[in-house]
Amino acid sequence: MTLASLLLVVLASFIHASWNLLAKRAASVGPVFVFAYNLVACVAYAPWVIWLLAQGGVDWTREGIGFVLLSGLIHLAYSLCLQRGYRVADLSVVYPVARGTGPMLSSIGAFLILGESPTGTGLVGLVLVVLGILLIATQGRLAAFTRPGGQAGVRWGTATGGLIASYTVVDAYAVKALGIAPVVLDWF
Repeated sequence: MTLASLLLVVLASFIHASWNLLAKRAASVGPVFVFAYNLVACVAYAPWVIWLLAQGGVDWTREGIGFVLLSGLIHLAYSLCLQRGYRVADLSVVYPVARGTGPMLSSIGAFLILGESPTGTGLVGLVLVVLGILLIATQGRLAAFTRPGGQAGVRWGTATGGLIASYTVVDAYAVKALGIAPVVLDWF
């Protein structure tokens, strides 16, 4: 990996962590926060999407429109679910559970729905992700799941992870099979 690539990964991680900290702090006004950041994203992406539309870079079909709408609905549900999780449980439980179960479930979805072939290494990786989730969310003390707050965090984190997996599979199909630009999916 080049130094530039590594710096981009670190920067993206910092931005992602900062955004989730803001989301946790705004948990008491969850839907308002979701509306605000989606409005900002819509405005920020608008020039790019308008340029794509003007260039004929988006080939609209019924199926494509359906997947764009489905992606938007799943992303909205994800945002609201994450905000609710942050409102009722600790960030240190909701976040790792959501971010760990999302890739795990989307990998399973890719195997079952998109027909991708799992490898032995990939399956071992999935098991390690689940173990990592458990260890991070409980700080190594699995009895933490028996506390009421721990259970709520796991439930909301798992629901959020399921929505992450859903939009990952839907968006992957929309981009790979239908040729929809990812920015169009993010814009709606």
